[in-house]
Order: sequence, then C-alpha cells, then structure tokens
Amino acid sequence: QVAVFCEDRSPASVVGAVADLVDRADTGCQESMAGLVSDVALTLLRKEATWISAGLETASFRSDDAADAAFGQFSLKERAKIERETVNRVNGRDRSERHGGSPDGEWGPGGRGVSRGISRGATATSQSTVAVVTLILCLNGKKIAPVKDRDSLRAALLALGSDVLSTAECLMTAEVMWTPEARGDVLLPEDVTLDFPALIPL
Repeated sequence: QVAVFCEDRSPASVVGAVADLVDRADTGCQESMAGLVSDVALTLLRKEATWISAGLETASFRSDDAADAAFGQFSLKERAKIERETVNRVNGRDRSERHGGSPDGEWGPGGRGVSRGISRGATATSQSTVAVVTLILCLNGKKIAPVKDRDSLRAALLALGSDVLSTAECLMTAEVMWTPEARGDVLLPEDVTLDFPALIPL
C-alpha cells in the first residue's frame, strides 16, 4: 500500500496510469492480472519522487481455504474505509457504477482478479490530490520483505513486479484498489493519516 502525491489526473500521474492499466486488463485472466500487478508495481517505481508513505502487511497459511478467507478479510477491511466504488471489475465482469453493476463482487473458482476505483465524498476544483494505491495479493510460495523505508519499498516493488511474472502458479488471487478515482474527488494528507494509520512516512 503506497500513498503518493498527484499534481493532476493525467495519464502521467499515478492514478491516471493505474486507471489506464486497469482499463486494459482482463480481470478474468490470471496472466493478465499478473501483468497488471507487475505494471502497477513498475508505475510506482517510476514515480518514486511522489511517494509519501507506505506499508506492508503479510501472513502465511497452510491451506488455500485459509488463504482465501484471509484475502477476503483484507479486502473487506480496505473497502470499509471508503464510501463507494466507482470502478468494480471482478473476474472479467464489469460491475462499475457507470455500467449499473452491483458493488459486491463474486468469488470465482481458483481465485479472482479484482480492480476497484474508489470515490470519496470530498470534491475540489483543483485536480491535485494525495492518492493511495493498494495491492491485495495471494502468492504461492513467495514472501515479500517488510517495508520500513524507501529502500525496502523499492526492493519490495521490484520483487513483487518480477515474482508475479516468474511462474503461472505464483499469483493465486489479486485485487488492485486506488483512491480517489472519480475526477474532482480529493484525498487530503489528514485523510491518509486517519484512514491508513499503519502507513510509514517515507
């Protein structure tokens, strides 16, 4: 989870780049989701100058069922922090608001691919904003080192970007979230401190 500063919402910004990557990804395809996760990690690496804070939470499990349950809990915990989901694609099905879809996703056999663009209530005429990009992943046989500072975040993103592409079995399930998504919505530094207290200033 990485908080960044975006001067605008153009494709050159983190939120613009992530939204573009999600638009082109097939959440129903494991290979496409692996590519999406790797590309999001690469985008964050390229935008290191915009990093504000970051955090990493990991857990290990002996069974796929336990991992799936924990994945769902991680997802719900992050989704509970926001007001509405304006982009919601699950297993290749678009459930976004603009398509009249339900905000609740469905579990698919063998895992799922999810991308969520999250809108907040606050709006402003200025397009600059703080943004938070969240990756919730279920990895098979891979561990990511803790994030404590810029160097460890850089190492974690490099490892993640390469590991998910190394073998077809590495990435079991993935969810990509970013907030704010709707143009005009803003996330203030105090919002990040309140809603994401575990993030470490960089």
